[in-house]
Amino acid sequence: MSECPPTIVTEALGPMPNVVFDELGEKTFLICMADAALSPRLLQQRDGHVPAAAINRFMGSAARRSGDTFFTLNFASRLSVLDYGIWGEYVLQAPTLGDAIKRSISIIHLHSSDDRLMLDISCNAARFRHEYSERRVGGYPQVAIMAASAMLSVLYHYLGRSWSPLSMQFDFPRPPQKWRLEEAFNCPILFDHWCLEIEMARSDLSAPNPSGRASRFLTRQDVERAYGVGPPRRHAELVSQLLHQNLGFNRSSLEYIARTLRLGPRTLQRRLDLEGCSYRELLAEVKMQHAVEILSDQNMPVSALAEHLEYATPSHFARAFRSRFGVSPTSFRRRHATGS
Repeated sequence: MSECPPTIVTEALGPMPNVVFDELGEKTFLICMADAALSPRLLQQRDGHVPAAAINRFMGSAARRSGDTFFTLNFASRLSVLDYGIWGEYVLQAPTLGDAIKRSISIIHLHSSDDRLMLDISCNAARFRHEYSERRVGGYPQVAIMAASAMLSVLYHYLGRSWSPLSMQFDFPRPPQKWRLEEAFNCPILFDHWCLEIEMARSDLSAPNPSGRASRFLTRQDVERAYGVGPPRRHAELVSQLLHQNLGFNRSSLEYIARTLRLGPRTLQRRLDLEGCSYRELLAEVKMQHAVEILSDQNMPVSALAEHLEYATPSHFARAFRSRFGVSPTSFRRRHATGS
């Protein structure tokens, strides 16, 4: 059985979908999402996982269409580990900077399937490192700037915004106007390194948490409960998550989901076959899950629901629903609706 491509939580997009929408307009935002084969739903709702390479493609498309090689750099100050929700909260509740970095290393597997965080300590220096699984996919420099900004947000939390790294190294070729990066991060920067690296004084690791008592105390187990078992390892699980994100946008075809995964449709179907399921079965299951949720909690007309679920006609939807649950959508709603 082949493993899924490297995946990452949708929260890793941070505010960038909204930034692209606001700065470049709705039309360009939708084009960038289509270039990455991502769902427009991610503008408002961040749940589940996406292929890490899709984030590269989305940000690379935004940079090209903006005409700015360092598009994400313009918004680096907005990017924070807190964009990752409870994951980031847990990291920033550590008593010292060194403890926060160690926390991030211990739970990175819940955030992404194949990324690595590392801390290398020498006599006088410490190096906080990030190895990104899809750094060879186009658009990576934009993602590297996002990752560096999130890492720096942890350091700034403990050391203050006036603090600067001793140096930084990026794992992509030296770009034109590298001075923009050095100006933004206020330190010398080198390129073509094997990973993303932020160098600081070893003594910085002892910096205490300036926040005092947290409003809520989080444990590693809280993060594990929130993220479950972490990123999907089977194609069937990842495809189901992508279908939940795409349903209602006419982007739930086998061809579209395969493109999100950078696979051919036949290759994706073969991999699902090896896992004992088919694309058609997964799509039908996701549609029925959505139908039950909406019928139980929303007053959407059945005809509109059928269109939302991408059935050809309301009668096609009604037949599929009755075949699965033994009752019509209208009868199910009368029995189970909670009101809205």
